[in-house]
Amino acid sequence: MRGRLGSRIGALALAALLAAPARAELDAEDVEIRVLLAEQQAEMETLLADWVDRNTGTWNTAGLEAFAPLVAEQLTALGFEVSVEPGVPLEYPGRKDARTGPLIVAQRKAQIAPERARHFLLVGHADSVFEPDAAFQKFSPDPLRPRRALGPGVIDMKGGLVVMLYALRALAGSGDLARADYTVLVNSDEEIGSLGSRPRIEAEAKRAQIGFVFEPSPENGEMARSRSGVGQFQLSVEGVASHVATSQRDGRSAIVALARKVINIESLTDYERGVILNVGTISGGTKRNIVPAHAEAWIDLRYDELAQGQEVQRELERGRGNQRLALGHAAPAAEARDARGREAPRRSPPGLGRAALPGARARALRRRHRRLDHGRGRPSHARFDGRAWRRCPHGRGVHRASQPVRARDARGA
Repeated sequence: MRGRLGSRIGALALAALLAAPARAELDAEDVEIRVLLAEQQAEMETLLADWVDRNTGTWNTAGLEAFAPLVAEQLTALGFEVSVEPGVPLEYPGRKDARTGPLIVAQRKAQIAPERARHFLLVGHADSVFEPDAAFQKFSPDPLRPRRALGPGVIDMKGGLVVMLYALRALAGSGDLARADYTVLVNSDEEIGSLGSRPRIEAEAKRAQIGFVFEPSPENGEMARSRSGVGQFQLSVEGVASHVATSQRDGRSAIVALARKVINIESLTDYERGVILNVGTISGGTKRNIVPAHAEAWIDLRYDELAQGQEVQRELERGRGNQRLALGHAAPAAEARDARGREAPRRSPPGLGRAALPGARARALRRRHRRLDHGRGRPSHARFDGRAWRRCPHGRGVHRASQPVRARDARGA
């Protein structure tokens, strides 16, 4: 039964996404669950629309605090013991008194053969990249493709939360929910690197045998057993202000100096090695007729191996000269800080794919959904859990204002 339950969780997460008939046969019990999930399609879409319409940008603490009880209520109804832990303070460049939103922690113990029960960790996040002042705020049907919907966080990752919830409901209906120990973690700072919740995620991951991360997958439904590492840096450049009409020659433009550094930073990208740098935002200056005395940029780094991330950080250190380079969670220091962002991929044990989806069911589902051992450039909570697979509503447009989800995807992941 232990192997069977691991299979059932994986099968639920996959079969719920299959809108068209599978290319290989599923057993009768899985077909029955798939039919049951399909019957709940409208209900899932209604819940997804309601959740998407509630703004939960990473820095919208009030919105996140209002949203957390909605998720907690759903888990409580399934017999979980749920706590909503308050957010924690963060040191973050450009944000005075920054703090995370709440962390939802839900646990449920096995009622059947608890001495042999496996421990599953299910992870998701409530925050999105769309803050209250963003133009993109509401769930709406795609006017060009009627089976798709658009909305902030519709796949990343409120769609994933709906998937997780209905998978758990299906397990409860089949009686399998009582056969394992479950921990559910839903954090509110994933979009900034889980800077406040990382210790809790790592601790829970060590206690679990199998983990599932309900982040969005690529459009073809691939699975990933490891993710890219990620780093975030803020580069601040100081110049000398002067008025362009009277003393421009005395000035030193921080924007010009930063622009030169940006070219060098972007040149460190090496797609063949899986090293990607992106200078995502730049700000600086005060007025058009004043030589800017300050400029700053945010840098995003993705890498496949920990050594690559360390190598790039050393290059950034050398390239900063006498300017300030700070990590996203370490603003106050004038010097660069050691990287504490999400680490490089921790690959799952080679046998996990077979253990989680054994036998004929695994072969059937894998024909439909290819497994991807490593998802390049797309980090997630799985950074902290070497046992986690990433699986959720699929589609393109993550973090874009056109973020879509196909209607069928709401059935599960």
